Amino acid sequence: MINNRPAVLALLLEHGANLDVQEKDIGNSALMWAMRDGNAVLQRMLLAAGADPSLRNKAGERAADIMPSK
Repeated sequence: MINNRPAVLALLLEHGANLDVQEKDIGNSALMWAMRDGNAVLQRMLLAAGADPSLRNKAGERAADIMPSK
Protein backbone atom coordinates (compact mmCIF):
# COMPACT_ATOMS: atom_id res chain seq x y z
CA MET A 1 0.00 0.00 0.00
CA ILE A 2 1.02 3.58 -0.43
CA ASN A 3 0.94 4.29 3.32
CA ASN A 4 -0.94 7.59 3.07
CA ARG A 5 1.95 9.22 1.22
CA PRO A 6 1.03 11.32 -1.81
CA ALA A 7 4.68 11.41 -2.94
CA VAL A 8 4.79 7.61 -3.08
CA LEU A 9 1.56 7.51 -5.07
CA ALA A 10 2.88 10.17 -7.45
CA LEU A 11 6.01 8.09 -8.06
CA LEU A 12 3.95 4.96 -8.71
CA LEU A 13 1.70 6.85 -11.13
CA GLU A 14 4.72 8.27 -12.92
CA HIS A 15 5.93 4.73 -13.53
CA GLY A 16 2.60 3.44 -14.79
CA ALA A 17 1.32 1.55 -11.76
CA ASN A 18 -1.92 -0.38 -12.22
CA LEU A 19 -4.37 1.53 -10.03
CA ASP A 20 -6.98 -1.19 -10.02
CA VAL A 21 -5.00 -4.08 -8.57
CA GLN A 22 -6.97 -5.69 -5.77
CA GLU A 23 -5.34 -7.44 -2.85
CA LYS A 24 -5.97 -11.17 -2.49
CA ASP A 25 -7.32 -11.30 1.06
CA ILE A 26 -10.26 -8.90 1.02
CA GLY A 27 -10.05 -7.52 -2.49
CA ASN A 28 -9.49 -3.86 -1.71
CA SER A 29 -7.91 -1.57 -4.28
CA ALA A 30 -5.77 1.48 -3.48
CA LEU A 31 -8.86 3.67 -3.84
CA MET A 32 -10.75 1.52 -1.34
CA TRP A 33 -7.91 1.84 1.18
CA ALA A 34 -7.78 5.61 0.64
CA MET A 35 -11.53 5.71 1.35
CA ARG A 36 -11.14 3.58 4.48
CA ASP A 37 -8.30 5.85 5.67
CA GLY A 38 -10.36 8.97 4.94
CA ASN A 39 -7.48 10.37 2.87
CA ALA A 40 -9.10 12.87 0.51
CA VAL A 41 -5.76 13.80 -1.11
CA LEU A 42 -5.06 10.21 -2.18
CA GLN A 43 -8.69 9.71 -3.20
CA ARG A 44 -8.53 12.70 -5.55
CA MET A 45 -5.14 11.66 -6.94
CA LEU A 46 -6.32 8.09 -7.64
CA LEU A 47 -9.57 9.19 -9.26
CA ALA A 48 -7.82 11.83 -11.38
CA ALA A 49 -5.37 9.16 -12.56
CA GLY A 50 -8.21 6.85 -13.61
CA ALA A 51 -8.78 4.48 -10.68
CA ASP A 52 -12.02 2.56 -11.20
CA PRO A 53 -14.53 3.46 -8.46
CA SER A 54 -16.91 0.71 -9.60
CA LEU A 55 -14.65 -2.20 -8.56
CA ARG A 56 -16.04 -4.38 -5.79
CA ASN A 57 -14.09 -6.09 -3.03
CA LYS A 58 -14.88 -9.60 -1.74
CA ALA A 59 -17.60 -8.17 0.55
CA GLY A 60 -19.27 -6.61 -2.49
CA GLU A 61 -18.35 -3.07 -1.50
CA ARG A 62 -17.34 -0.33 -3.92
CA ALA A 63 -15.02 2.47 -2.87
CA ALA A 64 -18.00 4.76 -2.24
CA ASP A 65 -19.48 2.17 0.15
CA ILE A 66 -16.43 2.15 2.41
CA MET A 67 -16.48 4.49 5.38
CA PRO A 68 -13.33 5.76 7.09
CA SER A 69 -12.23 3.62 10.00
CA LYS A 70 -12.13 5.33 13.37
